[in-house]
This record gives sequence, C-alpha cells and structure tokens, in this order.
Amino acid sequence: MIGLRARSSAPDLAIDLGTANVRLATARSGLVLDQPSLVARDGRGSLVAAGHEAVHLARHSPSGLSFTAPLAGGVVVDLDAAVALVHWALRQVAATGRRRPHAVASVPVGATEVERRALETAIVSAGTRSPLTVVEEPLSAAIGAGLAVADPYGSMVLDVGAGITEAAVVAEGGVVASSSARVGCRAVAGLVARHMSRRHGLTLRPGAAQRIWPRTLAPGAGGGLTVEGCDVRSGQFRALEVGCEELAAVVQTPLHAMATVAREALERAPIDLAADVAGQGLALVGGGARVPGLGAHLSAGTALPVRVPPDPLHAVATGSAACLRQVAVLPRP
Repeated sequence: MIGLRARSSAPDLAIDLGTANVRLATARSGLVLDQPSLVARDGRGSLVAAGHEAVHLARHSPSGLSFTAPLAGGVVVDLDAAVALVHWALRQVAATGRRRPHAVASVPVGATEVERRALETAIVSAGTRSPLTVVEEPLSAAIGAGLAVADPYGSMVLDVGAGITEAAVVAEGGVVASSSARVGCRAVAGLVARHMSRRHGLTLRPGAAQRIWPRTLAPGAGGGLTVEGCDVRSGQFRALEVGCEELAAVVQTPLHAMATVAREALERAPIDLAADVAGQGLALVGGGARVPGLGAHLSAGTALPVRVPPDPLHAVATGSAACLRQVAVLPRP
C-alpha cells in the first residue's frame, strides 16, 4: 500500500501532465491552468507556441513549424517537448524565476521506473525544485473525486483519459489494488477514423471521430449516422450514412479493455474491501466521464454502479493539489 505522510514544507504547485492536457493547480486557488498538451516549434527547435495557441496554429498548418504531443499513453514520449510544455505552463502562472517552486506531480499507476523518471526529469528540468514529489494518479483522482480515501473502507476510482485507463481500490490513505491499460478515448476515436478511411475511403475532419463514436453507446442505438469527410480519392467533400452497429463493433475492443481494467483492480483487492466497492460502486473520472453513455456501458461491463463526480475532468489535478500538504510518495526500488 502507498500511504500518505506529512511534509514540513508543502509544494507550491500540483502538475497533471496528461496525454491530452496539462493542468496546474494550487491548494489555495484550485485549478489555475488547463491547456492542450501540444507544442509548436520552428525549424531550429525553438518553442513558438503551446496549448490552445499551438492547436490553433496546427489547424492552419503554417509552413516551417512542427507540432508535437509530448505524451502518449499517459507517459512522456518526447522529453524535450515535455520540458518545453511544462516550462511554458509554469510561465503562464508566474511560477518561474529565481525561486523554483516545489511541485507534486501525478504518474500513471502502471508506469515503469524509466517512465516515472522521464516525467520527473521533464518537470524538474522545466523549472521546479528537485526532488519532485510524485503521487500515483488513481490516488489523486480518488481524492479529487471526493472519495473517503482515509477511511478503512474500500472505495474505487476509474480514470478514463485520452491515452490511458486506470483503476484503483483505495483505503486508509493509499492504493490497495490497481490496474491499467494504455487505451483511452483517443484510441477509440482513432479506431473509428481508421475504419472510415479503410472501409469507406473517407478522411474525417479533426475531432469528428471523437464526436461520432459516443453515439454508438446511446440506449437502443440503431439505424445510421451521417458521417462527413474528405474522399481519399477525389479529395472532395462527401457525406454518407454508416450503420450504428458497424461502428459499435469497431469500438468494442477498447471499451471492453476499459471495463477489464476496473474488474482486474477489484479482483486484486482484499475481499472485504472488494465487498465495500461492490456495495457503493465506482467513481468515473477523466475525459471518459464526459462521454454520454460510457458510464452505463462500463457499469454493464463491471456489474458495478458507476457515478460521475461534479468535476471529473480535473479530478487528478485538484486531488494532487489537495495532496500539497499531505502527499503520497512513491517508493524507490
């Protein structure tokens, strides 16, 4: 179990460096920054823009710029880009200067030691003090979701993000059992986009797949969906009808994987804590919590009641901020 302990000197910032968004929060002010995890650099590798501005530039595709998402599957895949993104984020909240801020950051529960160190290196190199305090994401998510993590009774959180799905049973201030898979909402959308391209010769507009696939989860979903995009052969705009059942079959594998993550975490928990969870269900957080019908789908796949807390998107960031004085420290091998 990973427990909580007090710090005599609290960190200044909580950092949630995610596949889709980078978020910063403080214990006093709560969330202070929420921006897309994207950087734009010129031919010399210098940062031109980040966050929403980089997304805007990417949509207009200016020549001479390269665009990088520093994370995939919840972990750092481009260290230089990750450093640039975090340094930019710190500047946005005036957390750079002669005094480096203390920080607490969240890390996926299934991350390897190499992946954890990459996260730490990126954040410290961006301008925070060393050593960085690290907490496992499901614990932060559980705190941010309002679960009674300090109680001796079991509670469960399921975090479905853009690139990773994590579940944990928490009790007595720590993670008792957990599971994760490198699958998230972005992977589901990617499957839909590739299917439309290969099966129907249609290239979808940016973000279209993410808007389409949740409609397959609607109760009694049937009939057809109108899908619009660019014909891969002619280059002309085209719209066509695609059956809901066809797309539902495309997204079944990643949706099944999400439910499996929750079941595995529950199976790994002590029987008494698992019984607590069976009675009260789980809290669904992350971007997946905002997908219509996903909660009901996961409830059916886990045989557990699923509830969505008031602010599921920011649960990890706000939970980490709540840990600024009582933080969970990952053990070193």
